Order: sequence, then C-alpha cells, then structure tokens
Amino acid sequence: MISPDVVWREVGGEIVLLDLRKGRYYGLQDAAALIWKGIARGEAVEAIGRRLLRNYRVTAERAQRDILTLARTLAGKGLVRLR
Repeated sequence: MISPDVVWREVGGEIVLLDLRKGRYYGLQDAAALIWKGIARGEAVEAIGRRLLRNYRVTAERAQRDILTLARTLAGKGLVRLR
C-alpha cells in the first residue's frame, strides 16, 4: 500500500514520486516503474511478476526477488507499507 504522504505521477514513462513529509523526489524507470504501478493497483506479487515476465527477459525467481527487493527498499524509505 502506498503511503498517504506520497504523491506520484507517470511522466514520459517514468514514475515520479514525492514524499510530502521529507520533501524528497524519487524517480522509477522501466521494471521499477512497472512494479510501482502494480503496487499502486494493489496487485499481489504473483500478478506483478507475471507482468514482468511478459515485458522483460527474466526468470520467475528473478522477477519475484526484484519485486520484493524494491518493495522493501520503498518501505524502508516510508513510501509504501507492506502487508
């Protein structure tokens, strides 16, 4: 779930995030942007993983690892809350 203190927009294929509490901007591109959009839609890791598999040449294990790594990184910055 995205933190209520974060606003975001897609700009030219890139996701631009603003953490309103800290006044910090972040940019996500390519696979990270795809993962963010899945998180924003409330999708499960499996659904986001299937989308990664359709769009990038990665294994299912790699897709899942990348999703979880990004989700943990975003959570560590307070941008998302993990369930």
